[in-house]
Amino acid sequence: MFVALKLLYSQGRNSGMITHTKVHSMFVQHRAIWDTRFSAGLRRGMAVLILATVWDGEIGGSQNIGQLFHLGAEAFAQTTSSRSGSSLTLRGKRRLQQNSATQSPTSTAPSTSATPTTNSSTSTTPSGSASTTAAPASSGFVEARINATTAYHEVGNNYIVYQNFGTPSDTLSTPTLSVLKIYENGKELGPAHSLHANIRQSGQGRFSHWETTLYFSASDNSNPVTNGRRYTYRIYSQSTSSAPSPSSSQATAVSTPIPTTQPAPSNTQPPSPTNQPASATTTGPVFYVSPNGSDSNSGTLDAPWRTIEGTAQKLVAGDTAILLDGVYEEGWFRFTNSGTATKPITIRAQNKWGAVVSSRSGCQPAIDIDKSYITIEDIRIAVSASNVNCDRVTATNAAITCWESNGPSPSNPSTGTVGCKIRGIKVDPSSARTLGIKVRQDYSLVENSEVHSSLEAFNNVGTVFRNNVVYGGDAWGDSIYGKAGVRNMQIHDNIIHFSQGGRGLFLGGNSSCCWFDSSTHIEAYNSVAYNNVVINEGGQSFAASLGMVGTQDSALFNNVVVGGQVFFTLGSQSGYDPLPSNANPTVKNNIISCNGAAGTSSWNMSYTGNLTLDYNNFHNCSSGIPTQPHSILGDPLFVNPSSDWHLQQGSPAFSSGVQLNFLGFDGQTIDLSKNKDGIVRMQRWSLGIY
Repeated sequence: MFVALKLLYSQGRNSGMITHTKVHSMFVQHRAIWDTRFSAGLRRGMAVLILATVWDGEIGGSQNIGQLFHLGAEAFAQTTSSRSGSSLTLRGKRRLQQNSATQSPTSTAPSTSATPTTNSSTSTTPSGSASTTAAPASSGFVEARINATTAYHEVGNNYIVYQNFGTPSDTLSTPTLSVLKIYENGKELGPAHSLHANIRQSGQGRFSHWETTLYFSASDNSNPVTNGRRYTYRIYSQSTSSAPSPSSSQATAVSTPIPTTQPAPSNTQPPSPTNQPASATTTGPVFYVSPNGSDSNSGTLDAPWRTIEGTAQKLVAGDTAILLDGVYEEGWFRFTNSGTATKPITIRAQNKWGAVVSSRSGCQPAIDIDKSYITIEDIRIAVSASNVNCDRVTATNAAITCWESNGPSPSNPSTGTVGCKIRGIKVDPSSARTLGIKVRQDYSLVENSEVHSSLEAFNNVGTVFRNNVVYGGDAWGDSIYGKAGVRNMQIHDNIIHFSQGGRGLFLGGNSSCCWFDSSTHIEAYNSVAYNNVVINEGGQSFAASLGMVGTQDSALFNNVVVGGQVFFTLGSQSGYDPLPSNANPTVKNNIISCNGAAGTSSWNMSYTGNLTLDYNNFHNCSSGIPTQPHSILGDPLFVNPSSDWHLQQGSPAFSSGVQLNFLGFDGQTIDLSKNKDGIVRMQRWSLGIY
């Protein structure tokens, strides 16, 4: 069998029909078939085939070679476990270990660039500040966050995260080598070193660390991407690898600085937040706030402060304030101080959405951020019954606004204040608000949030909106967009539900002032939206779901539209000439499932220069289907058009797209290679988000 499979592989490889990426794709994307449908003999043969091709150097250059090693080795172990005396040859073991040892972390899996922090013993003074002394060797460990929002659901209860943990992993010869410990909201998971079959079938916290890949399950087998829990890891020194599991309060007390590669504020532009992982630990003193506290208290857990407004005025760079569960009646408030790139000021709910800001801010934002490097996490924002509603529609009336200190222009492109980060929050629906979250600072980030209104970026560079769920829209009916001259904006991996007569997701907008370039009024430069789903739930015949409004060199890639259309319209507003068209727009690899109306229409397809529209699947559209060099028609066969946009077997969108890349405003490359499951797409991309 091995000889036959080897010959088949070699012939297919020479003809271009079989490549190492296709072999890897088969095992990663069709693991369930491997486990349940292939006979033991065939599984054994395929396992040997993988290992043999690695030994022969045929796939030595694969970006995913580390995963391929693991798949083949594990498959071999599974298929030989019931056969007495079956094992790899000594030559094979040595060859596998040698090849595995030469793989660098960056070549085996995408790195999340998480930088661990070293623990030291920490005590809290009565004033709430943390004093730090060197920890004894017996209690030393490093700790950092696992970015579970990028986890890929493989099979059953198993989720996969690609991350360089900076410590040796389990191997074939040392299956319990890794000292990695995993925590869910501060509670240790396990057992470690579990067989992957047991993780898939039983889960309940089981995990395995192999090279730069973590295979793990939630404690209750829920989805770690959406369950709202915080996942962290610790690496204890060898003498303390069996250290007891910390409680959640102990985990909170860790307050040593987290070194990062992001520079402190300067005249140079900081890196995009897409390269900055979320921190699981604090970077300075930790204070506490409770609806039952007092602002005259010391801010400790036993003597917490009372108001968020008072807290925001006291915090300095590196401070973190933990909001205990409860309702906080608050007026309009601002921060007094800025954080830094390595020591942000953070206000975080102790439990996701357990702290509710019941706002009485009137026409002003509930949370008004006009300083740099402010982070808001896991809180819920509502409008108080005692709020005096604003008597006009105004852009200042938002749940959160992050303000610039300088209006960017080509001669002075910085916003001054930078680095606003909004994570894991919920904005309740309310007719008293004009819009949801508006960011006007460079390198702003809004992620993992549920917003019953809108997300808007305004005249800044490097904003990222990712992994959010947006319901409805702002006072104008628009859901998620960036305008007034945004540059390098990324909108990706979001789900948008809209039902009113507005617009779903679009690059650009209709500003009436304050453009980056006041001579052109271009609304968005070199911005891209990808891996998003836009669902028209209103039933209207024409639904402007996915589009561009006054853009330049921007693109829509690998999105899904359910019940709507693609649109291009002029930017700016009537009476504020010039009204820019869309220069050189690109639209590829999208699935547009219409509601029986037009896929596009002549009046709303405004562009200049070169329109690149290709490899898109238009379905259930009565008219307005554009001509494409590679036209793709037919039902995309979603698993569920309302909730699961994976493609079923036979979908015309499967492997029908093209590999894509995108250049930002200053010529930098924006990575589009991962699908919404966080998996790197193979050579021939499918349409849509997967």
